[in-house]
Amino acid sequence: MTLKKYLHIVPDNKFIGAFICDVRGVSTLCDHQFVAFNRYDPLLEKFEYLDPDVVIYAPPGTRAFVESVGPLERYEKVFIHWFLPELESFIRTIPKGPMVYWCFWGEFDASLGPLSRRLRYGRASRRYVAAADLLSGVTNPAPRRFPWIRGPARSLIASFVSGVRWLSRARSVARVDVLLHWNDIDHLLLKKLSLHRSMARKEFFYNVIDSEAATRSAIVDGLWRDRALDGCKVVMLGHSSFPSGNHLDAMDRLACHADDAALRVIAVLSYGDPIYREVVKERGRRLFGSRFIAVSEFMPVADYYYLTQKVSAAVLNHHLSEGAGNIFRLLRDGKKVFLSSRSTIYKMLKRDGVAIFDIDTDLGVDSISPISDADVERNRLYIATKFGDDAARSNMERIFRT
Repeated sequence: MTLKKYLHIVPDNKFIGAFICDVRGVSTLCDHQFVAFNRYDPLLEKFEYLDPDVVIYAPPGTRAFVESVGPLERYEKVFIHWFLPELESFIRTIPKGPMVYWCFWGEFDASLGPLSRRLRYGRASRRYVAAADLLSGVTNPAPRRFPWIRGPARSLIASFVSGVRWLSRARSVARVDVLLHWNDIDHLLLKKLSLHRSMARKEFFYNVIDSEAATRSAIVDGLWRDRALDGCKVVMLGHSSFPSGNHLDAMDRLACHADDAALRVIAVLSYGDPIYREVVKERGRRLFGSRFIAVSEFMPVADYYYLTQKVSAAVLNHHLSEGAGNIFRLLRDGKKVFLSSRSTIYKMLKRDGVAIFDIDTDLGVDSISPISDADVERNRLYIATKFGDDAARSNMERIFRT
């Protein structure tokens, strides 16, 4: 019997390792070919997480990548596990025969184009992004190739470049047959932004909530002791230092608690844009003084999860699907979570009856308080049902056994 051949183009991360084990468990009659790249440095030619005996490491655009993939006609399905810009030209070369699946992790940059800033950033973050001369979705300052062009003219050039990039990406997205994702609202938005109205969707996820458990952390306990946080209203602000977290806008809302002596704001800024990190620190200290605590050093995952268990509430001000694992874990742990009502995750959770709160309307003077026991149980049941092991296996079987 001839086995079905499936091609997976995957980033080198720990979640993919778990996915490979799972998919082989439910799809024994298929031949899965895994070709990996480094998401942050596509030309890096070594593994950080994946097993080289299982996965071929081949950066996109290289001869090794072409040779590893081989003739595309031999595959029944091609799975793109991260829509990297370096993969766009490859995706456009996939012939009509294989079905193309996009395992979506929030890569809206593939579809946003000129609307990126307005959809992704709040007012304060947009001002920062413009000042830092960032092109849409890029988190490092763009090189000043034309330093003599400033003001509106430079913004116009940035918008033009963004539009050209969007056209290129839209051609690649148009080759996608099926979006694999857990949020139907994201699917509708992607179809609208990319003009790819025929793209279907199948319910799918893996490792949305990291399986690693929280363990008691000397780092976090030391922080609690040194800053006398026991008995305080501890609010976690964001989970990274990317401008799309819209920390500046969220802090303006949190400022209504500025006179609350029990309030403490912990901003997790361990990775992301280093310039933006300093901007957030400066604003936080100005608004909250010594009650603002910036966590800038890298924290082991188990320690970080211990931190999320100890906070009173969390404020995550993304406007698109970002930080999903953090949000769902906080809800599962019974925490009060404030999101932007613009967020596609907020819209999905609110529609589905989850006890979730809007930063703009619910983050008032007396809002940093625990949610009811009934809400805690309802949120936990929702997360367990939608993102539990049984649902993950069922989704995987439906896709890889058919």
